[in-house]
Amino acid sequence: MRKKLTLTEGYIFFLLCTLQGSCFLALKFSVEEIPPLFLAAIQAGPAGVLVLGFIALIESKKINISDLKRALLISILRRSIPLACFSYAVIPLTSGLLSVFVSTAPIWAFIWEFFSTKRVPASRQVFGLLVGFLCIGIIALPNASNEATMLPVFIAILGAASAVAGSMLTAENTSKPFQLLGLELIIGGLILWAASYLAGETIPAYSSLSNRAVLGVSFLVIFYGFFAQIGHIWIMTIAGASEGMLFIYVSPVIALALGFIAGDEHFSVSDIIASLMLLISVYIVRFNPTAKRRRKVDKQRKVQAAG
Repeated sequence: MRKKLTLTEGYIFFLLCTLQGSCFLALKFSVEEIPPLFLAAIQAGPAGVLVLGFIALIESKKINISDLKRALLISILRRSIPLACFSYAVIPLTSGLLSVFVSTAPIWAFIWEFFSTKRVPASRQVFGLLVGFLCIGIIALPNASNEATMLPVFIAILGAASAVAGSMLTAENTSKPFQLLGLELIIGGLILWAASYLAGETIPAYSSLSNRAVLGVSFLVIFYGFFAQIGHIWIMTIAGASEGMLFIYVSPVIALALGFIAGDEHFSVSDIIASLMLLISVYIVRFNPTAKRRRKVDKQRKVQAAG
């Protein structure tokens, strides 16, 4: 596994960040005409079929019962709950602000690691956490008197935390990452479809949908659900989890810009400043200078040994 990306891989990574950032506006366009649970279902299920079909063409690994059992719990935490939460939260929120709240995922990953390992956090990490929660408050508190607007903030954060929990329960050394991805998406889609049916959502006829909604759903399934998800796993296998998580810091910037340009979304100065500070706090929490210095020393030792 390499830690540095080549120039071509860097371009592909930036493209993946663009797809990730664009999905929030596509979600906003789609949920205006499609019920949220059903929209979440059609995001996941068809994308999973595409993933498994594509992987079957290039790999011969078979899926067994243990893979299905493993994918069931993970699909609920990492697919069903987050997709449902984001689809609901984007109705009153702007797509740009939703992306910012989703970007808090590394903070919840840090909190999970703290409670599971009992490791005392560094002072800079505590500072980053405090700044992060302060920024969330700055964005959310102006709407605190409006329960209909405040609740989606917590729903979005719940979705991010659930996705983190699913990722933490997933063994990082799985030998079938792409097959597991496809299974997660398909099972998550079936669960969401059942939830949509039980919730009594009215499914609109295809002929009644606008071109914007159809394009939004198509983008979510093909470009985000298929290309971006496969690409993210590919990047992580090349450069590791730390490099693969960098999209967290880039995609909200793209989502905010697209929301302003194409979605006619408007943000206050405090929203923009707090969003940037929140992204910085996420970086502070996850950045590990000790590990970086250790890798640098190890690299120097290898060069000296080779010389």
